[in-house]
Amino acid sequence: MKILSSICFGILFFCMINVVAQTTFTAYDRSSATAKDAWDQYYKNGTAPDVAAFDEKNPFDRSLKFLVAASMHIVADSTVKWTVASVLACRDHLDTLPFIIPVELQQRLSVNCKNGREQLLDGLMQLYYLAPWQCAYFIKEKEALCRQNSNEKILAFSLLNRALLYSEVLGKPERALPLIDSAIVIWTKLGDHSQLANNLKARGIVFLRMKKFREAEREIKSAMALYKKSDTQYGISSCQLDLVLIFAQSGEPDSMKKYDQLCRPGFEALDTMRLFVLNTNRLAAYQTANQYSIRDIAKQNAGLLFSSQFHPAMVIDYYKYSMKAFTFFGETALLKKYNSEYANMQQELLKQGYWPGLFK
Repeated sequence: MKILSSICFGILFFCMINVVAQTTFTAYDRSSATAKDAWDQYYKNGTAPDVAAFDEKNPFDRSLKFLVAASMHIVADSTVKWTVASVLACRDHLDTLPFIIPVELQQRLSVNCKNGREQLLDGLMQLYYLAPWQCAYFIKEKEALCRQNSNEKILAFSLLNRALLYSEVLGKPERALPLIDSAIVIWTKLGDHSQLANNLKARGIVFLRMKKFREAEREIKSAMALYKKSDTQYGISSCQLDLVLIFAQSGEPDSMKKYDQLCRPGFEALDTMRLFVLNTNRLAAYQTANQYSIRDIAKQNAGLLFSSQFHPAMVIDYYKYSMKAFTFFGETALLKKYNSEYANMQQELLKQGYWPGLFK
């Protein structure tokens, strides 16, 4: 009874907002005629639609149905949950196209969000690894909102979020550079050296993805110098970790080992996650490494993976570099084992909704 009352209240609240001419949007445009009619009636007067109006075989009908569910809930987390489900319902049919939710509908969906549209858009960051192209659109919406509200700090954070999405998830680092440059202008203007260092570091990673190793080294070392000025040890060791990967990929084993030795003791003592990343970065140097050292590093990471939980993106990188190394050295048995484990992990992550492009 309490649940029914909450939903009814949500419908009434949804209808209390001034009705404006509806702008068509992604889920609506491609849905069936019966689904559109059901949505129109709901949008105008709040009448809960018959679920039979939405064809379960049509991904855009399902998407529209989930948006109805999102707007009927009075708890912000539930609204975000169903909005995310709406995007995922048709993600595979959108490719790189955005999932457009008109501003007036975003406002309606966010009536129960404490910070309005900003909270809704923040919640949709859950799509970062699930529907990254669509997530990029929502981050752009957040940037526009920040500009409208003259909130430079949050704008700079949003620019960096979108930049890293392009660089680290979508494999489009060239799109990331101008965004980070804009964020750096803001942090320089505000005199925030900590955030300036974070963005210089990010710019170094973007250059690394573009195989511009000298530019990447320069940016990472500039960031490290700022971290040293403020004695930010976590930032310093993170830069050392990045330099290991830069020199691993650029074929400079001596420099790679130098920075490995600087950060490894601290990671082994206190930071299992970054030790896992450090080992993965070392695996990237398989073409200039000793075959047995590669085996040992992969074995250590396998042990860390067994005893800890790491973000899927980190684990995917580990398997990709390991399989490349085992292929290079002709390690047939290990390659077969890792291929099987990777395939099982991929199958599980796809079931959880992760974007298929992560595995390319």
